[in-house]
Amino acid sequence: MSDTLTEPRIRIADPETDDNEVAHIVKREAANAGYIGQEMIEALCGFKWIPNKNPENLPICRKCMYILELYRNGELN
Repeated sequence: MSDTLTEPRIRIADPETDDNEVAHIVKREAANAGYIGQEMIEALCGFKWIPNKNPENLPICRKCMYILELYRNGELN
């Protein structure tokens, strides 16, 4: 899916992990608006925040990964 920003990660987040301590998956346009314009963005899982740190070393949000797989499998539009 070309409108979704995904980056390879090694670790997957524990479901009990705080939403601020995981890397969320967002649409590319939202990521640009968030990082450049300091606007609130929404992840695939529904978590909303203003990005303020590099998510590169954080585990991926399990909810976001699940939703992304649903999109990839054609189960969501």
